[in-house]
Amino acid sequence: MSDASKLNPTFSLACETVLSFPSERDDADQIESVDAIETEVQAALANPTNYPSIADSIVPGDHVVLAVDPSVPELRRVIAGVVLALGETEVGQIDAVLWDEASDEQIAMISEEMGPSSKVVRHHGDLRRDVRYLAADESADPIYVNRLLVDADFVLPIASGRFGFDHETHDCTGIYPMLVDSASRKRFVSGSAGEVPASQTRWLLGVQMMLSVAPERENRVRRILAGAIGWIDEQYSEMAETELPSRELPSLELSSLELPSLGQADLVVAVLEQGTPQTWQNATRAIQAAAAIASEDATIVLWSGITEPIPAVSPDAVDDAFDEDQIDTQAENNDSENSDSENNDSEEDFPAWNADMVVARELAELSSRYRLLIRSELDSEAVELAGFGAISDADQLSRLSQGFDVGCVLRRASCLAPAATQTGRFRLEN
Repeated sequence: MSDASKLNPTFSLACETVLSFPSERDDADQIESVDAIETEVQAALANPTNYPSIADSIVPGDHVVLAVDPSVPELRRVIAGVVLALGETEVGQIDAVLWDEASDEQIAMISEEMGPSSKVVRHHGDLRRDVRYLAADESADPIYVNRLLVDADFVLPIASGRFGFDHETHDCTGIYPMLVDSASRKRFVSGSAGEVPASQTRWLLGVQMMLSVAPERENRVRRILAGAIGWIDEQYSEMAETELPSRELPSLELSSLELPSLGQADLVVAVLEQGTPQTWQNATRAIQAAAAIASEDATIVLWSGITEPIPAVSPDAVDDAFDEDQIDTQAENNDSENSDSENNDSEEDFPAWNADMVVARELAELSSRYRLLIRSELDSEAVELAGFGAISDADQLSRLSQGFDVGCVLRRASCLAPAATQTGRFRLEN
């Protein structure tokens, strides 16, 4: 198999300084056996940190809803472990809601693990029947959340660990903004939502603990973490401090080479490794993480196995979709009606949500700042017609790197950025 067909090749960059993040650890720990993941999940939920056990948290007959990040490594085995743990309680009903980027295959897979009595759905933030009013944010804008979560007795977020960003201003559970209404999500993306709704939404739902899966190389499972959300945040902050470059230190000694601080790499290779969903949402996260390391006008290479076409959306359509006046007008129209009517299934009350628009907006913003090259399963001509450079194999990348002083390879790149990022906010906050 050639390097071009591998998602995890050994990159031989020819830059004067070559770095890899997260840093390679001699004591790299991961759960070796896939079957062991279920046992680890079950044990973690039986003894979460700084929070009562799952058995003590659930009252007999409770309706439990899983809020699922589709990027969780070994998702099937993780869900199987959660079902086993809940099977030891007197839970009444178990359902699950996945972020809107979940594939049909993932929906079917989780349905198989949870059984025919469970409802497994993909979130649609622009459908009234899928959301329920929760509260108003600090700007008096309404926040609607997936109806299953609002109606649940106990919500258990299950998310992939993302440790390269500021956990104080982002919700590591992913509930906000991934499982809220489209107007709230558009406010977040456009930067007009402020920083309070993330923690506010989680608190109002009564979500205080979660299950987090820390990824390892090749998107294997490194650690299963269950416990209070504050403790989860602390764990990933510690990982970021030890495995990512610090903005506070301009240089460190590393095998006689100078380790650059954030924003000094001329060439950054962001890898969507094997096992990571090969989607443009994850690709965008990976490029955003690369931008945190990159210098101005740097070259960023996305190394992926993506087969989906690059979203092609006109700039005018993107501007209209995220026009704040239009979002507010639609939200006001929504508020003029009964905001929680069970019989109103109109799909027009909330602004339409098009994931391609978000990806197109992010890629356009990033490509205006950096030179973007893409390795994918797409035809090179299709990549170039979309306005990006195409790269085919590791040899070509090595030749390209000869013209750069500092090169950096980001493994698990999509996990080094938050689940959702406001446009223009690319710098990682350590």
